[in-house]
Amino acid sequence: RNRSNINLGLTLSLLKGDEQAQGVAIVLNDLTAAKRHVSQINALSLYLPPELVKNVHLFDRARLEGEEREISVLSCDIRGFTSFSEGLQPEELMQIINGYLTISSAAIYEEGGIIDKFMGDAAIGLYNTQLMEAQPNHAEKAVCSAFKMARYVEEHHAQLPPNQRVKYGIGVHTGMAVLGNVGSANRKEFTAIGDTIQLAKLLQENALGGEVLISQETYERVKHMVEVEMLTPRKFKDRSDFTHMYRVTAINA
Repeated sequence: RNRSNINLGLTLSLLKGDEQAQGVAIVLNDLTAAKRHVSQINALSLYLPPELVKNVHLFDRARLEGEEREISVLSCDIRGFTSFSEGLQPEELMQIINGYLTISSAAIYEEGGIIDKFMGDAAIGLYNTQLMEAQPNHAEKAVCSAFKMARYVEEHHAQLPPNQRVKYGIGVHTGMAVLGNVGSANRKEFTAIGDTIQLAKLLQENALGGEVLISQETYERVKHMVEVEMLTPRKFKDRSDFTHMYRVTAINA
């Protein structure tokens, strides 16, 4: 028969009468649920930003079965990964990649985003999801994350030999998407679905190493705080609506 661990708390209290002990009151508290909750929080902390773990109560009211809303998406990918990885031992390669993914995660988390997924050397960050408090300035947060990421990579290079120095191409787009849990009965993951994610990825594919490229939709929301250069797309993927993009050259504090 299947058995599961039960966590109990024991409290002993003396029962006194006429200043003499008359017995002992024994109270057992079932702490199983509380222990399980702590364990779940500890596990969440490995995957989610500290702010989200702190606000884990949001899961109770979040519409994880599916909700359409406006979000900003950050897509980043290491340039020249194939040639970079040649000649490296597997352990060394994973250590290097994890170092860069740690940087990308920090830049996303610091601006209140969440990691949608890691895909090898690439990462996708989401802003204004139902897993966080409302972020009306989500486009600003996404662009700030992207600019931070590029800066953090440059700082990281100071600690690495030349043959381990690579750069991210980064794209940011703002638009509508459907967010919720997808998967099977045995495994689910929270993600975003829609053209907004695809356009963020296309911007990322257009970006050279160290570039932050944003769409027209994102630019309209952040133009008060950025300096940009308008560019013609290098890759179109047969999209007639993708006629220009903006390279962020500075963020004005």
